[in-house]
Amino acid sequence: MGLVPGSGDLNLEGLTLSRSDLEALLSVDKDEWSAEVPEIRAFFDKFGTRLPAELDDQIEILARAIDSALT
Repeated sequence: MGLVPGSGDLNLEGLTLSRSDLEALLSVDKDEWSAEVPEIRAFFDKFGTRLPAELDDQIEILARAIDSALT
């Protein structure tokens, strides 16, 4: 997922974008991401020992971040 900018962090000059559209574009659906984590893990499992440990670490970090955001 990465870092998500705030609405004030972007230069929107020249765009005709409503506030509600911008909020929708920058929103993160935590339930969707929570459901995505097992699918990412299943994909990573296909690589077995060839998967860099850093990727496995990152999915764990993502899972914990989502879990803490949901509570």
